[in-house]
Amino acid sequence: MSEKPRINLKNFILFPIFVAFMGLLVIATVLIYRLQQIHMDKNVSAHLESVQEAAETHMAGITQSLNGMLEFIKEDQQLLNGWHRKNRPAVLRAADVIFKERLLSQGVTHFYLIDVDKVCFLRVHKPEYYGDTIRRRTLEQCGESLHPSSGLELGPLGTLTLRVVHPWQIDGELTGYIELGVEIDNMAVELKNILGSDFIFTLNKKHLDRRLWKDGMRVMGRTGDWEQFSDFVVTSQTFLETPTELNRIVQNRVGDNEDPIINISYNARNYSGGFVPLVDAGSNVIGKMIMLKDVTAERGLLRALLMAMAAFGLTGIALISFFYFFVDRLEKRLIRSHRDLTNEGKERKRAQSELMQAHDHMETQVKSATNELTQINIQLQERVSECEMAEEALRESEAKYSTLVEDALTGVYIVQDGKIEFVNETFAEIFGYSRKDLMGMDSLELIYPKDRPMVEEIRNERLNQKSVPHAYEVRGIKKDGSIVWLLRSNALIYIGGQEAIAGSVFDITERKMAESRLRQSENEHRVLSTVEENERKRIARDVHDSLGQTLSAVKFGLENAINKLGDMADDSALDALKALVPVTQQSIEEVRRITMDLRPSTLDDLGILATINWFCREFEAIYKDISIQKEIGISEHVIPESIKTVIYRILQESLNNAAKYSSADQVRVCLRKHHHCIELKIIDNGKGFDIEQVLALKASERGFGLASIKERAELSGGSFVLHSELGEGTEIVVAWDQDVGEQITG
Repeated sequence: MSEKPRINLKNFILFPIFVAFMGLLVIATVLIYRLQQIHMDKNVSAHLESVQEAAETHMAGITQSLNGMLEFIKEDQQLLNGWHRKNRPAVLRAADVIFKERLLSQGVTHFYLIDVDKVCFLRVHKPEYYGDTIRRRTLEQCGESLHPSSGLELGPLGTLTLRVVHPWQIDGELTGYIELGVEIDNMAVELKNILGSDFIFTLNKKHLDRRLWKDGMRVMGRTGDWEQFSDFVVTSQTFLETPTELNRIVQNRVGDNEDPIINISYNARNYSGGFVPLVDAGSNVIGKMIMLKDVTAERGLLRALLMAMAAFGLTGIALISFFYFFVDRLEKRLIRSHRDLTNEGKERKRAQSELMQAHDHMETQVKSATNELTQINIQLQERVSECEMAEEALRESEAKYSTLVEDALTGVYIVQDGKIEFVNETFAEIFGYSRKDLMGMDSLELIYPKDRPMVEEIRNERLNQKSVPHAYEVRGIKKDGSIVWLLRSNALIYIGGQEAIAGSVFDITERKMAESRLRQSENEHRVLSTVEENERKRIARDVHDSLGQTLSAVKFGLENAINKLGDMADDSALDALKALVPVTQQSIEEVRRITMDLRPSTLDDLGILATINWFCREFEAIYKDISIQKEIGISEHVIPESIKTVIYRILQESLNNAAKYSSADQVRVCLRKHHHCIELKIIDNGKGFDIEQVLALKASERGFGLASIKERAELSGGSFVLHSELGEGTEIVVAWDQDVGEQITG
């Protein structure tokens, strides 16, 4: 009889449910993603508008401040008197006082006095350059309107300067122009402090001269790569390195109809932002200010939302799949049960036949087992003989082991349940006891009280078969109460089926005393180094405050005497006095050089990064054939005060060695934060040397340069590595832990 056709409930019900669920899930996911993306773009657009308003407000504030300064300058009586007479020295003296005492502290970097014909009468910030015609849009606007004019101007060296020009009218008559300027290269950092976003300032190459731009970067102590991007250069930014995607983003924005929002990834972070054009005083777009806001958290939230939707979808699929297979298995089980009932009768008959066959097979196995037991009895007798021989060999081995333990140079012991069960003679001699006195003693009584918790913890963890140190140092107490330093090692053994600890001890008291003396010597050396630096600082300050100020007073007195004598003095006497002025100035410069060699004042006033820039400039000025490439990848506040002097001294010694011995024409100085360390590298392309050959020389023949660098590094808690090969140059690497200041203080 044939079976009736069955309806497949799985496909009839579950499949439509699955299709509807997946459709709704996809639609919901797409809508949520799109809405979140629109929300993020609106936030970035609003932030971009805030950036533009903040930049305009910032420059407007600077402009207002400069206008107030110019009004004050135009009323200065000494400046007016010198300007009436067109006496450049008199004008310079009056303007220099204003510039140094009032303008520099307000961030002013440019101070011009310009004739009516727009010829530069005096650059107060660079008085040696004058007489050239000024061609700037702000000056042209001021001349046309005879009203104050201001705006951004791009200098020939690639610097952006906010300039304010006032017409100088005296008694209603135009006598010239006064101009103040503030370089705004640090605006990126200021905007970041205000708005919390990152900024990149770019300039279009068509407004720059490549050679002058590179000269400007070198003069300002900055690093820049003209070839990094095709149509623009980066002038300032808040990133340590320029994102590689920047060129693609700027090149793709060729019009005003593009998506105003840009998205990039940099250093495992996601950024969204946009562009603000940089417009000079002539309404020319000379570059772009790029704002990038960190949206890593928002992107992470969006990804988490999508993952949650995906997880929800997978859960739904899993539930539908579970019901599908559950129904399928239930149907199959019912069919299988019906078939099993049909075949049960046949199986019973087959089982009775198999039972008879098993009975016959069992009788055969019993006979075979009897024969095997006979053979096993014979083998057991042979094994008994072998065991008796093995026991004899074991007794001989135990005698040899006992001799080895008793004659060992280290103390050997066995502890069970906290009690000493065995010690050798060396162990007893270390603690000053007899072996008899030690038997049954609590092993912790031989340990210094403060070290007992550690020893007990290690013993318990070893008994619990946990990972513990194989060997460790601990203090012990001898019978006479004196303390002895020990190196202990032990292992877990079994005696009589119970756990025990077997170990050894070695007297390291003399070694610990030597280590203590070595640490004391290092501390004394470190104190002497600190005293030496303090004495250098004191001498430099005394020389600067006494001799330097005295020479400056002499120079001022000579110049004042020359100006007062004028035409009244004899020409020969006046020439003699004038000849003393450069000699006095040279003496002042020599005093300044000596004080800076003893200890640069910039190290205490401006920090190590400014000191490195100063020293490299001074070094290049002395050794003109050597070029220094600086790579600074760390902030001033990250460097501990305790190693700033050490960094300077190591740099000073390394560059002096390179100049004297390496024949190098290029030196690379790199100071950066690498992982959790502060790392200083000095690399030259000189002739190098054989390190093993130098180390083989006597100390008097090697010199003190490298030894001094190594000593300073290690005394300050750092590490010193030297690499050099003949013809391959020399590399010095010194690294300190980031918390080295706290370690040295401790």
